[in-house]
Amino acid sequence: MDKILLSKPNFSVEDGNHVASSTILVNGGSYELKYKVSEGPIAHNSDAFLAACLFSAMKLGRTLQINGNISPKLLDTIQTIQDIFHKWYPEFQKISVLAEPKKPDNIHEMKDIGCFFSGGLDSFYTLLKHRDEITKVIFIHGADIWLNDRSKRTMVSRELQKAASELNLPIVEVETNAHEFSDAQGLSWPFHSFGSVLAGVALLLSPQFKKIYIPSSESYARLDPCGSHPLLDPLWSTEDLEIVHDGCEANRVEKAFRIAQSDVALRTLRVCWQNLHWFGDNHYDEKVVYNCGSCEKCLRTMINLYAVGVLERCSTFKNKIDIEKVAGMEIDHDLALYHVEDNLQAVKKRDNDSDLVKSLQACIDNYQNRKLVMEINKNLHQLIESDAWRELVNNRRETLFKSFLGIQGNWILKEVLKEKVKGLDKRLLKGTLLHIFKILPRTKKN
Repeated sequence: MDKILLSKPNFSVEDGNHVASSTILVNGGSYELKYKVSEGPIAHNSDAFLAACLFSAMKLGRTLQINGNISPKLLDTIQTIQDIFHKWYPEFQKISVLAEPKKPDNIHEMKDIGCFFSGGLDSFYTLLKHRDEITKVIFIHGADIWLNDRSKRTMVSRELQKAASELNLPIVEVETNAHEFSDAQGLSWPFHSFGSVLAGVALLLSPQFKKIYIPSSESYARLDPCGSHPLLDPLWSTEDLEIVHDGCEANRVEKAFRIAQSDVALRTLRVCWQNLHWFGDNHYDEKVVYNCGSCEKCLRTMINLYAVGVLERCSTFKNKIDIEKVAGMEIDHDLALYHVEDNLQAVKKRDNDSDLVKSLQACIDNYQNRKLVMEINKNLHQLIESDAWRELVNNRRETLFKSFLGIQGNWILKEVLKEKVKGLDKRLLKGTLLHIFKILPRTKKN
């Protein structure tokens, strides 16, 4: 089949929740994409399903055929969305989208202004910035907390409801498996799909809202291709709904400075998604897992708060900054590097010679070294065959390799081997290692 088919959506009410679902036929199988909303009304069209499926169809290079109506404005901008995404990620092919344009709705003048709200630094910043304008907040179950993680969902929902109540704001809660669907198609949540999933939820809620803010992840100084982006997010807007990407004027330290002025934010701030203190079977120690304080995102947020002088006032972090863990943070892409660099500059202003400054610099150095090793490993064949390399080795052989190996030799060897091991069959690797250990001479015990 050279198409991805979306069935006509079904709409119902279950236990007071408004439900929309559509069956997706892809790669010979079927998948039910579903949204459950705590309060209606919701849009009775296919806009949300288009947003959730477009990038998966582009990744597969398949025509997307939708048995349902789509906003005419959205159909017009789909080409621009694809143009941008294809330039960022050439492996995502531009495709045809087959759907019927919907007829104009009766637009209700009295609509709310909303903001996606996870309790994190970005969403609190946008909420506080536009507090006089925003009339409702929106929390998505299934975005950074999996739907089957009911214990964590219940805990977070309770805390966000409490915060919204203190700010005199209603909260709309939405459950969706759109994140699971995009992962199943091989998409990266941060780089490919999370912005379109948020846009899909916004489109579903368009009968309630005239404008919805998507809080930014990055500042204007650090804009790289990303799933949610000021170029992309507004393009999901329709005749009935304006989608706004907000907050790029501030980096995370500057956002922390704004939320430092809100007691509600400091009592509720939640950034953790890795949950390094998970005990299995949906069992948590709530004192540490709301924010585990150990993962990369927790650590960098704690440093944000420390840099603006309010870490001790933020009650959702129960532990102090672990300097060793900061140095060992595993950042695996440049967007994460930017946050570490911003933190380094901010902490230097407080104490230029502190252990925290040294740890942040060590983290940056480790990341840069890993990138260098991966580049060397990827281009090793071309490198050693180049005339420039031969000349360098012939003229400076002894000095070059003594300094190279003396400084980083063991570490570089380990990193290169790690890259090689990634592509190996894990069972074959395990069997080979066991065989080696069996034939090695055993050390006699004293």
